[in-house]
Amino acid sequence: MNILLVDDEISAIEAVQKGINWSLLAISSVYTATSMKQAMEELNKRDIDIVLSDIEMPRGTGLELLRWIKENKPGVECIIMTCHADFRYAQMAIQLGSLNYLLKPLNYEEVVQTVTKAMEKVRYEKTLRKNSGAWVENKKIVLKQFWKDFFVGDISPDKGSLLKYIQAKEIDIDIEKTFIPILVCIKKYPEDLGRNEKRLLEFSIKNISEELFEIGGTNIEVLEFTENSILIMFNINQTINSRELTEEIKAGCEELIRVIKIYFKMTISCYIGNQDNIISIPNQIEKMQLIDFNNVAFHKDIYLLRTFRHYHIEYSNSNFTKWSEYIQKNEFETLLNEIKAMLTAEENLKKIDRKFLQNFYKDFYFVLMSFAAKHNVFLSELFGDSTSNKIFQNAFISLDDLLKWVEYTINIIKDYVDDNENIENPVNKTKKYIESHISEEISMDDLAKKVHLNPDYLTRIFKKESGVSISRYIINRRMDIAKRLLIESDKNIGEIALEVGYYNYSSFNRIFTKIVDMSPQQFKKLYKKELV
Repeated sequence: MNILLVDDEISAIEAVQKGINWSLLAISSVYTATSMKQAMEELNKRDIDIVLSDIEMPRGTGLELLRWIKENKPGVECIIMTCHADFRYAQMAIQLGSLNYLLKPLNYEEVVQTVTKAMEKVRYEKTLRKNSGAWVENKKIVLKQFWKDFFVGDISPDKGSLLKYIQAKEIDIDIEKTFIPILVCIKKYPEDLGRNEKRLLEFSIKNISEELFEIGGTNIEVLEFTENSILIMFNINQTINSRELTEEIKAGCEELIRVIKIYFKMTISCYIGNQDNIISIPNQIEKMQLIDFNNVAFHKDIYLLRTFRHYHIEYSNSNFTKWSEYIQKNEFETLLNEIKAMLTAEENLKKIDRKFLQNFYKDFYFVLMSFAAKHNVFLSELFGDSTSNKIFQNAFISLDDLLKWVEYTINIIKDYVDDNENIENPVNKTKKYIESHISEEISMDDLAKKVHLNPDYLTRIFKKESGVSISRYIINRRMDIAKRLLIESDKNIGEIALEVGYYNYSSFNRIFTKIVDMSPQQFKKLYKKELV
């Protein structure tokens, strides 16, 4: 047997090559690749039985390589390596799909055991292929490709075109039989998952689905459909009671939802189509996708297409005047509680769709703009950070995300009001800040953030009230303090320069001379003498 080692770090490949006695395992050749592209080339030109691949590589991850192998090289067994020590749930999912998972740094004894197990599986599957012929080897790949071509519209949805395709590819599908499509959509991932981790979880859900939906009298095909969904196609090949079959499928969906929630901390929804001829399937899937698009409240987990009814909630912005008044009166807790009560009321949950979220967002954003205008503050100053941007961008995804955004914005404006209520005006507050930070570098951004005002606006009101610009005021205060220290203290001029915020002595000397019409040395000599 032959094995292919795939890792973008050459030193890691060399360590595995040298760390294991491959000849004792009856491995004839150990091939290597440092990228997904190179690995695919090796797999196409060599007879490789096992792939041991790192999961994180530039220009194509180990997970993407795995998917390519499963679709194009079904006889090859794959073993994944990763540095993520906290990925136990993914490990469990991979094991459900008979894909092993090794943690770096590698335990070579564990590698040997895993490779041995993979070799046994390869031998067993080779025996099966010898007995069943080449068609069995490629059967699943051809069938999956048929469904993909059908769903994307490459095959016209009429019996003539379907029969022509099926006969040409020798696919074992009876289009006179009936089918039931199930759309499984991921509605919520665990927090802070990267793209690779998400894709690995999606792959795991596909494997678990293949295990759970084994129902007598049916054949199933589980397909990756979109980035966050899979499609399960039931081909009904016997006369089965339709109601009983639906109940079995619902039970399978319930178990899938339970497993995903317990082990992966994810929320999924299942949409069960109607038992009908194959021609109806694309239209059914389109309808289920629309239901999922508007399923923003997650008020239940399983939807039957034949009984689904879209409840439209008449959107009204009549509450926003009252909510604006709550903000003006600083009744933030009352505001938040009332919004939560309205949006999460049982009678509203099944009626709230994505359009409702969008309308609510626009109107509540107008309330925020009114608040900002009254307080002479720009919304970008209150919500311009990366955390705010992320929460704002996700507000349309679900009702939970919208509520998170509402609560976040209310807390921000509450903090702003608390910081600015019953205190001196922003000009006095700016002067106090300058006084307490006179020895430091002071920027306009620092001052503006301190008083929660736009820098340009703060500059205008400061000059109007004080008669000088902020930069001139800072220089004047530094020179006043420097003059006092030159007269009253025994500190040298370099120390005094540092104390008033000048780290470059020549800059201090130049500015002091310009403002006072004499150098610091002359000033000290003159006024120290007078004081004496």
